[in-house]
This record gives sequence, structure tokens and C-alpha cells, in this order.
Amino acid sequence: GGALQGEPQPQSLTVLKRQMARQFGSTIGAWRKACPGSGRMTFQAFRDLCGKLHSVQHTVVYWTALDAGRAGFVSLFDFDQDAVLLLAKVYARLLGEGSVMGGGREDLETSFQVLALKAKLKLKQSGRMDAQEFRAAFKSLGFNAAECDLAFSYLDAKGGIDKRPPASIGVSDLGWLFRLPTFVDLPRVAMCRPGYEKGDLVEWASYVGQRPKYSAASSALRKQATTQNAQAADGPAAPA
Repeated sequence: GGALQGEPQPQSLTVLKRQMARQFGSTIGAWRKACPGSGRMTFQAFRDLCGKLHSVQHTVVYWTALDAGRAGFVSLFDFDQDAVLLLAKVYARLLGEGSVMGGGREDLETSFQVLALKAKLKLKQSGRMDAQEFRAAFKSLGFNAAECDLAFSYLDAKGGIDKRPPASIGVSDLGWLFRLPTFVDLPRVAMCRPGYEKGDLVEWASYVGQRPKYSAASSALRKQATTQNAQAADGPAAPA
């Protein structure tokens, strides 16, 4: 797709992003509907997406702006650079905190619970976080309120015009985030960050593809989370 240089995007794309946010909750929500499990979007998939936005007549104009390098496809980074930069920051922070491992379903459930335990949260619904819970959990990782709310909107796969409140994200949404390195080249994307944020660049890139080394505190949280998940799976104890 386009070059990874963070160039200003045409005004037409601002309109497109607003339409996607209204229809799907966010640009990332739109991407996940159009290209589930993929880091590249074809012209046909993009045309179908524009059809759902009632903007088929603008498909070529939008596509030309997105595929500035004439690669014949659009990458997730081309699609929304700011969103990918924030999601990459979230991903790296989770790895740095030792909250994630290989990404299997059981491990994702444990990681989800670790986030709640770290923020001293008692989730209203097991395996899901509403916007308020998500904000509390990710503030404990050092994100500000605006970043938390944006990240929540990106990870909420059921957002947009058809959503049923209250909005929430689940284990599968965390799983999608953990696949981010298969969608984008994170070390290259990191080069597009503002200069004042490049201090952690080497550390950030080094996280990609690695299994974290857990601290004693993190290991204790994971053990507690695993126990709680096992108890929840077994259901309440039968009365004596």
C-alpha cells in the first residue's frame, strides 16, 4: 500500500473514516468486518465495504488515496495509521507487563483475567470488559483516558450502528490484538512514531514475537487468574 512515512491523508479519507466509525464503531471495526484475519485488503473487499457505507461511487477516489504506492492492495497501516500506532503501543505494553503468552484460548482467558486483577477489578461479566472496566484496566498500564477510549473503540468488534449496549470487548478481541504482528511489520511501523516517543523503540521492537519473562508478581497474578478461570469453568460448588 502507501509508504510508511505518516504523510497527511487527503480530506476525502476523513469523510470515509467518519462513515466507518458511524457504521462499524471505528476504522478497525470496519477492517475486521471486511478482512477478518488478514492484514491486507483487496480492491474488491474495499469496494464491498464502500457498498455497505453507501459510497460505492467514491470507491476509486478513496482507494487511490489509500493505495498511494500503487501496490494493488491496502495494508492495515495504510488504512488507519493512528489506530495501528496506538494498538501497537497497547500490544507492546501488554508484552512488557508480561500479561500475554502464546495466544491460545486458555492463555488469552488467563491474560484477560490478569488485566482485571492488576487493576483490582471485579468484572461484571467474566471474560468481558465494558468501557469503564477497560479504562480502569489500561490506566493501570499507563494509558491516559483518551487512549483507553480510543483503544476500546478499535477493539470493540461489535460497535457501530447495530451495536447493542452496553459495549464490551472479550477474549476474542484480545486475541485479534495479539495477532497484530501478523498484520503489520511492527518494527517498521515503530519508525513512524513521533521523535519524542522513540526512546523505547529498541525495547518495543524487541518484544515482537517473543514470549515474555514473567516477574514474580506477574507469575503470581497469572496463577491466581488461572485458578479463578478453572473455578468459573467448573461452576458453583454443589450444596452440601
